[in-house]
This record gives sequence, structure tokens and C-alpha cells, in this order.
Amino acid sequence: MAKKSDRPIRSIVFPASVTPWLKLESLPVEKEQLEQEIVGRFVRALSRIEDEAFKCMGQAQEPGDVLLTRESGESVYVQLCEGVDLARIRTNEQREEYGAALWKVCPDLGKVFSGV
Repeated sequence: MAKKSDRPIRSIVFPASVTPWLKLESLPVEKEQLEQEIVGRFVRALSRIEDEAFKCMGQAQEPGDVLLTRESGESVYVQLCEGVDLARIRTNEQREEYGAALWKVCPDLGKVFSGV
């Protein structure tokens, strides 16, 4: 099973009557569970925004990944895209660049650290 980043979602809650606080939310790391969680959150947010109940009907045939239905019975197709961790992508790119530069400057290290 594919795994995703296990870094929590961080947000700051600004309630009207008390001091703001940091909210940490963990998401599943398994791809299928993560997608289900994201769809569930999306459906709840869409229902609030549209002031209409949406129901998740499960996997959809093309053109979407997930089929939702409105109270009116109208179908809504949702296409999931992959969430990315930009910080992790940048870090991995830097590691590759540093590694390539290090091997270029010190080629003998390649023999010492081969397979690492």
C-alpha cells in the first residue's frame, strides 16, 4: 500500500471568546484511507458552503473518482488529486543536488559510501 506523509495538519483557531490556539490534526498515512478522509472532509465542507446535504455514494466511473449526490438527486463527480508535501520535495531535491556535488568534488567517497 502506498503511504503518504505523516506530518499533521496545523492550523490556528481564532474563536471569538477565548485565546487563539494551535490545532494539530493527524491524517491516515495509507493512501486509500487518506483519500476517504479527504473526501469526507470535502463533503462536510461542501454541505456547509452550499447549505445543502451531499451524500458520498462511493467510487465513480469516469469522469470522477468519487460520486456525490445532492438532496435534489443531482450527481456531482469529484476528481481527487494527490496532496504533496512541498517542504519534503524541496528537501529531497536539495539532498540529490548536494549528493551529486559531493561525489563530483570527492569521487573517492563514492567507493567508501557505495550503496548508501
